[in-house]
Amino acid sequence: MLNRMNNFFLRVRRLWHRHGFGVQSPSAYNFIRDVIEGTYPYYDYSDLEAQFPSVDNRSRKLAKLYFRIANSMQPRLWLSYQHSSEVYRHYIQSGCNHTQILNIDLEMDKGDRFFQLRVFDVACITLSEKYFSVCERLLDFADQHSILILEKIHSNPRNRNFWKHIIDSPLTCVTFDLYYCGIVFFDQTKSKQSFIVNF
Repeated sequence: MLNRMNNFFLRVRRLWHRHGFGVQSPSAYNFIRDVIEGTYPYYDYSDLEAQFPSVDNRSRKLAKLYFRIANSMQPRLWLSYQHSSEVYRHYIQSGCNHTQILNIDLEMDKGDRFFQLRVFDVACITLSEKYFSVCERLLDFADQHSILILEKIHSNPRNRNFWKHIIDSPLTCVTFDLYYCGIVFFDQTKSKQSFIVNF
């Protein structure tokens, strides 16, 4: 009950940030309308819901978002840090079946593929434990086509400060604050902008 009340007040506070209202950038507007708020009834949704019937609403919402990002961006490599759920993996690969998902583990040997990477398509990081080192490394080899997703950006003051650090970084360009996660683009041909979205 308390969780529903919190979600209600969160949505009321973000009411003016719906459907791309006030967004002047065509590419940002399209991303909000088509990907973040995408309402197209993908046929895979019903199959995935039947496969994972007990997923909570918030996780299902994020899983569908990741499906739409994978479907829209068609990433070859999706990096994941601190994700324990197989649900996300299934949604991502249903959105783009050739996407390879690599789980990042900082304790892995330095010869591991993560430490050899020079670029990535999508990286999804849960802001817990040693996320700072992972994010700083990802910022170093993001290119103009990379997308960084940070989960739990508002769960505590440390994470909120880190999200602000990411927004202010000269390496990042367009950011979207969905409350439960933040999405970061690195395309330096775009003007630096930060959007709040009622997700």
